[in-house]
Amino acid sequence: MALRGIMVGVAFFASQSLFADADVIKGEYVVQLDSRLNSLTKEETSQLLSNAFGGQGNFVGHTRLRAEDTFLVKVKKDVEVERVMRESSDVSIVEQNFIIRKFDESETMDFDFVPNDEKFQNQWGFYNTKQRLDQKYPMTRGADMKILEAWNAEPRSIDAARDVIVAVIDTGINKDHEDLKENLWRNPGEFGSWQPQNQDDVDRAPGCWDKSCNGLDDDGNGLVDDLHGWNWVRFSTDNPGNAEFNDDQGHGTHCAGVIGAKHNQVGVSGINNKVQLMALKFLSRKGEGTLAGAIEAINYAVEKNADVINASWGGSQASKILHNTIIKAGHSGVIFVAAAGNSSLNNDFFPSYPANYSLVPGLTSVAATEFNNQRVYFSNYGKRNVHVSAPGHVIMSTVLGKRGYNYMSGTSMAAPHVAGLAAMMIGLYPEKFSRKPEALKQYLMGTSTRTVALNWQLKSGGLVNAHNAVMGIIPVGNTKPERRMGWKSSRANFRSAHPYLPNTDKTYEIKSRGSSWVRVKFGKFSLEEGVDQVELYDGEGNLFDTITGIGENVLSRPVKGDTVIVKFKTDSNVNDWGYEIIGVTTLDEGDL
Repeated sequence: MALRGIMVGVAFFASQSLFADADVIKGEYVVQLDSRLNSLTKEETSQLLSNAFGGQGNFVGHTRLRAEDTFLVKVKKDVEVERVMRESSDVSIVEQNFIIRKFDESETMDFDFVPNDEKFQNQWGFYNTKQRLDQKYPMTRGADMKILEAWNAEPRSIDAARDVIVAVIDTGINKDHEDLKENLWRNPGEFGSWQPQNQDDVDRAPGCWDKSCNGLDDDGNGLVDDLHGWNWVRFSTDNPGNAEFNDDQGHGTHCAGVIGAKHNQVGVSGINNKVQLMALKFLSRKGEGTLAGAIEAINYAVEKNADVINASWGGSQASKILHNTIIKAGHSGVIFVAAAGNSSLNNDFFPSYPANYSLVPGLTSVAATEFNNQRVYFSNYGKRNVHVSAPGHVIMSTVLGKRGYNYMSGTSMAAPHVAGLAAMMIGLYPEKFSRKPEALKQYLMGTSTRTVALNWQLKSGGLVNAHNAVMGIIPVGNTKPERRMGWKSSRANFRSAHPYLPNTDKTYEIKSRGSSWVRVKFGKFSLEEGVDQVELYDGEGNLFDTITGIGENVLSRPVKGDTVIVKFKTDSNVNDWGYEIIGVTTLDEGDL
């Protein structure tokens, strides 16, 4: 079974037993040793690993990853992972160095301030005016992430991310692109004047007068001339990779353009006119990379103080070592933005990694929307495990070539919209969000635009809203009471017909006079998912919850006020059992 999941945009790592030969690097394993062994010498570590992997007759070599206890091991003949774990108490985790793939659905195809970049009118995700992209794409005015409104409401937002580092872990970044080259991150330890001291220096770096080209590891991190990033595509026990981060596929460059294409009268506009784009390449021209490469890229981003990581890749195979690496990144203050996946699956039941990893401070999983603020057909979703959505269908951005631009689609394209907004918020309000990934994640969720279509599919129920974010606006439907205790319950009896009738459109009001907060309790509901639904609004008409699919004893989200407006809508096709509301719970002002 080929591993189709890790396309740039979501993590899809298939289980080990399902791997075909093409899905792993034969004879390579990522190994995590017991942390007590960090003080071992290189020779002692080599002997330990040799013993664990079949002795000198099978063991070829190892290299330490950018974490004290983690190694890439190479052997002549594959071993049984369970046996290594069972027979070597010093080995904590062993995982095959499996393939990771990018995750996209590629397609070629009145303000005070509006960018004068020539293709801005094609960037519907920033400002949707019902512009015509193609006959087959009907647009809905205003169905966008409100970035143009944000730029105008808070002009500082345009350049706020000038000192914020966004690590684009992907296929690389086009280093010569007219819209990106000025925003490439520069490693402070690898640039600045340099003079050759002897003939060896002259022979090694002829004509070089700068640290960036002198062939030396000036910053002492074991990598030579890593001025803008690094390349782990061919990373192995005997190959540390190289400084050639240039994109040969286009995917990483497309993500980078969404985050930070210059506002320079050509091409497209990035969410940030100024930002530091760190180019960490581990995916090849085929859009494939290895587990070890992904781990090294994340570790590098943390070492070099990246603020945001954009991960537009993944698959269904989970890795404990990758999970631990991302947890460490979160605890170091990095917000990790991951594409949710392009398999039209519910991640609550069919996990996609790294998007589904738990216990990671700030890990933000992103679904893709299209021109009408609805989830795109290919995007994964999940009320518990996918946090927000962003534009991800027919997105115009930078690609290969000095003036290359094109459309791409996928949750890979949605993730950098969120990563770019995260960078903007860190730059605007560093005291609130710098090195505070979980606070930033919760804020992006809280300021999002809740919609009927997304409400039942995402944890936030909506689409990121840049205007709300820069202005500190929390929509009424996203607010929560300060206290969880003190709710009072009362019985209620509202129900549909069983089964319900086709083409139903019924509205009624539930009122608990004097209450400060209200929740509705559903005893049971069985509705055609995503088609027939109960919509819940507050007394002012603000959507706060949507009920669809199947469930029992479910409480709605809380809504501020004493009134809930219930709207029940069905189509003309499937008629299911329906729903019943059996109770109302309330909080009074004196309880707060």
